[in-house]
Amino acid sequence: MTNHIVTCRVCGAKYPYCYACDRKRSWRGLADTVDHYYILLALMTYRTDHDAEKAYRILHERGLDFLHTEEFIPDVRDRLAEIYSVVHGSEGEQEITDMEVEEQHE
Repeated sequence: MTNHIVTCRVCGAKYPYCYACDRKRSWRGLADTVDHYYILLALMTYRTDHDAEKAYRILHERGLDFLHTEEFIPDVRDRLAEIYSVVHGSEGEQEITDMEVEEQHE
């Protein structure tokens, strides 16, 4: 089976993707792992319904650590920070900003 390289829409990783999956419209065309696919689905839903509480609950239940999102592409990190700050108020936004400053000094 011939593969081509695609890019994960959550983390930006490049990975092989076969044409058989393409014909089946597999989640593998969008994300490199099932967890990243669920993150992408939650963010797509959030962009439609703007329900941060629902998005936070779904992602938190799947084990996402909102304070450690450095592996994700900037747009995904921004959306996750937005969801976290809406749910936790401005103090959550400050926690994320503080973590970013600490990481720059390492």
